[in-house]
Amino acid sequence: MLTTVISLTVSVFFLASIYVLIGIGLSLLYGVSQTISLAHGDFMIVGAYLTFLFVSGLGLTPVWMLILVPVIMGALGLVIYRIGGFSSLLNRSISRSDREFTTLIMTFALAWIVSNTLAAIFTANPQTFPGPDVQYMFSNLIPFKKLLTIVLSMASVGIIWLIIKKTWIGLGIRCVFDDNEASKIMGINSNKVHFTVFFLAFFTAGLGGSLYSFNYPITPYMGTELVMIAFVVTIIGGVGSVKGVLYGALIVALVEVLVTFFAAPLLKIAFVYLLFIVILLIRPSGLVKNM
Repeated sequence: MLTTVISLTVSVFFLASIYVLIGIGLSLLYGVSQTISLAHGDFMIVGAYLTFLFVSGLGLTPVWMLILVPVIMGALGLVIYRIGGFSSLLNRSISRSDREFTTLIMTFALAWIVSNTLAAIFTANPQTFPGPDVQYMFSNLIPFKKLLTIVLSMASVGIIWLIIKKTWIGLGIRCVFDDNEASKIMGINSNKVHFTVFFLAFFTAGLGGSLYSFNYPITPYMGTELVMIAFVVTIIGGVGSVKGVLYGALIVALVEVLVTFFAAPLLKIAFVYLLFIVILLIRPSGLVKNM
């Protein structure tokens, strides 16, 4: 009985750790930079394939990928912001709804470009690679890879929360989140804010992709399912809220694990979206309104 409870608890926190890493990036992009990114799940899978490439193709140590891949993905986010049209779009004087709709269409196209490029390079077959040599912690109760995922995910969320709450760039992020136009009048460099948000969003997606590839086989077309879960987590928690994304990820993970254990795995997504609808009806703004 105790072993079962521990296993279920670890599964909840493990799933929540994956979901929070993709959800926090999507939430910041949506809430601060007014970018509805349908490609964010695909960029997480790019991080997973980079990890697979470096470990299987170049023979690098898997644990080092948890540093290298997020940095590469963060740099990719900056490149996409600069040359992908997002910098000019986000600094253009148009309404928020027009900006969101345009980014929705742009990232929809980007998602297909990324997923099909991955399929052309790596094929659509599932790919895996050997993970760290350590298998279990604490007398074979907790898988090491899941524990590593939980620790690194929570550490990343904590660092991002500190950046937003305790630094000057974090103050700028909060100002743009509250009112983009007013922040410009007050002298906030919104371009620098969006630049930072894109880096953080892609950095966490890269870390999430690496950790995901440690635990699951990867395929090029998994991004759609991941980004839909990220939207659920973001809306449940509250758009733009770090704490909200954490709460949303825990709730979604808890529902998935309990439904899988007590009912059937095929029903877990149905229950997640049912919960999503209920929360939208009761509290459309999400559980947490501030960052």
